Amino acid sequence: MAHTLRHRLGHPVETTIELFGGKWKSDILGVLGERLRRYAEIRNSESTKASEIEPQTPLESGPGGSEQQVPNNGRGQAARLSPEAGHVMQLYVVEHGIAVESGEGIPDEWRPLTDKGRRRFQKAARAFGKLGRRLDLILTSPLVRAVQTAEILAGETEPGEVAVLAELDPKFDAEAVRHALASRAGKAEAVAIVGHEPQLSSVLAALSGVSQAEIDLENGTIVRVDVSTLTDGASADPRWWLKPKGTRKKGLPLRKQERDSRAAGESTKARRAAKKNRHLKDVPSESSSPL
Repeated sequence: MAHTLRHRLGHPVETTIELFGGKWKSDILGVLGERLRRYAEIRNSESTKASEIEPQTPLESGPGGSEQQVPNNGRGQAARLSPEAGHVMQLYVVEHGIAVESGEGIPDEWRPLTDKGRRRFQKAARAFGKLGRRLDLILTSPLVRAVQTAEILAGETEPGEVAVLAELDPKFDAEAVRHALASRAGKAEAVAIVGHEPQLSSVLAALSGVSQAEIDLENGTIVRVDVSTLTDGASADPRWWLKPKGTRKKGLPLRKQERDSRAAGESTKARRAAKKNRHLKDVPSESSSPL
């Protein structure tokens, strides 16, 4: 799909229907239109209830301490690491919100967000918006549930541009996504991609070098990784991930057993290092040895 949606997707309901116009029978199109308009009304009513939105939770530190702070470039974004590092892109990987189950008489491409999915991702998007990051570009899968998620994110961040990237359709593999993203994003400094599992965890695994089996990407999660190249090997520096309810944590979203295993490994290393230091202090130096 080559349709380009600019500035908050314009009119999201009409835009979504237009994206798929001609692909499905008119009766299905009418049913989806009614659903999307109902969800749009719910979203608008929720936006007036700002007092009910949970406040932004500070970044939770991992075993190694608080998140390393990177100098701000004046736009609420981290500055490039160094002149030698070249172009560094802030890539935000977004798993679409909770969608209606398949098998409800709606083709997979048409499945919209549920009311719960919209509410939960609205919280995550607002928490992200409060961080002050300006997105140069949001790229979304052409599937309805991803387009709706991108629309919510755009509404809280007002990006420079929002567009559909055909390769974010889950039928494409991670390699196709990486090359398409590199071509489309160019020298943009902050880009969000909105898509599906298991494609997105496969992309994160390829960029970070972490096994895909370790990554646990829940609906509505936003993951930030800083990348110097999108096409050559594992070049990503995982920074943090934002849970659907708005809490930030360091690194990548890993399965519980992997998080526990890594935390135990770091604790063991720390104990060994402390034991070694105590041993070295107890060993007399040559200058203190008797003649």
